[in-house]
Amino acid sequence: MKMSDFKGAIADYGKALELVPEDAESLYYRGFSKCQLEDFQGALVDFDQALTQDPESASAYYGRGFAKSRLGNTKSAIEDYNKAIAIGNTEGTKVVHVGAITKTILDELRNNVQERLKMSEITAQRSEVYYNRGLAKARSGDSRAAIEDYNKAIALNPTYSEAYFTRGMVKSQMGDQRGAIQDCNNAIILNPKYSEAYYVRGIIRHSLGDTDGCNDLSKAGELGFTAAYAAIRDYCN
Repeated sequence: MKMSDFKGAIADYGKALELVPEDAESLYYRGFSKCQLEDFQGALVDFDQALTQDPESASAYYGRGFAKSRLGNTKSAIEDYNKAIAIGNTEGTKVVHVGAITKTILDELRNNVQERLKMSEITAQRSEVYYNRGLAKARSGDSRAAIEDYNKAIALNPTYSEAYFTRGMVKSQMGDQRGAIQDCNNAIILNPKYSEAYYVRGIIRHSLGDTDGCNDLSKAGELGFTAAYAAIRDYCN
């Protein structure tokens, strides 16, 4: 799994579960691996079974919440994130997360940010749980609650560039363009190759009459965010 051979990992966890069908940890990690391959329905089955065996597994609630979110069941996903946080607040749990950058579409900003999967381990601070719960809340239309979760994620992990960026997009959606620019600034300081942050900052700057917006769009294109070239054509030529 740590070598990103998720098909092989799924096969091995399957063999383990043939020997010990009630092993909650193998069920969880197989579900995690399925998430990496975007088999969210299959992952949901594994997380359900893991929670049947271990109803106090913060990791399994978190994984199930992530799978539900990707399947469009936002309300139930938030409930699972809440349980993961509640359990994690009383225990020093380690949570393996499947993080994803937001896919919230800001039509007025011509935003087309794609989700990206990654794998890492986090400590009891659980910044990723707050981040992903914030994503779910934003998708459900509760922007203020989403920002509160991004604030918590950033407080727990001040180097969390994705949380700054995503918070900035929600601020923009709420009309706080200056706050959105500042969050994009922070994201870029933490990750100078953050093409999406350059893109969104460029669009906002252009909307405010700042000619540096076109420089940001050009930088976003150079870093591989090809949607920036359409914006340059429309706004900068």
